[in-house]
Amino acid sequence: MNIVIKELLDEMIQYRKERKAIKYLQKAFDEMGDGEIYFPIGYLLSWHKGYFFGAEKPDMFEIDNGAEYQRNVELFERCPELNDIFSVHKDHIGWSSELSMEERDEIRNYINENYTVQIRIRRDARLKNK
Repeated sequence: MNIVIKELLDEMIQYRKERKAIKYLQKAFDEMGDGEIYFPIGYLLSWHKGYFFGAEKPDMFEIDNGAEYQRNVELFERCPELNDIFSVHKDHIGWSSELSMEERDEIRNYINENYTVQIRIRRDARLKNK
C-alpha cells in the first residue's frame, strides 16, 4: 500500500476516535465542518468492516442519490486523496479503478485490523421506571 493511502486511512481511523483533522482531512473539516464529514468517513470505514460479516458488498457501498451523494462529492473534492482509494457514483461508492484486486484486499484488511466500530447504546428513559 502506498504511503499516501496508508496515511489517509490512519487519519480517517483517528478522526473517528478524536474528531481532529490532521493533514488530508483538514480542508474538508475547515470548509464542511465536523458534522458533514464525521458520518461519511465512518460509513467508508464501516463498509469494509461489514464486508467481513457478509453485510456489505465487496465492490460498492450503496448511498442515496440526494443529500448523501452530494455530501460525499463535496468530501472527495476537498480531500482529493480519497479518489486514490474510492470513487463516488450517483448511487454508490466504489473502488478507484486504479487499484488492483490485491491492493483492494490489502486496504480492506488494513481497515478491518485497525478500525473498531464504536457502538453506542442509549437507554430509553421510559423503561427506567418499569
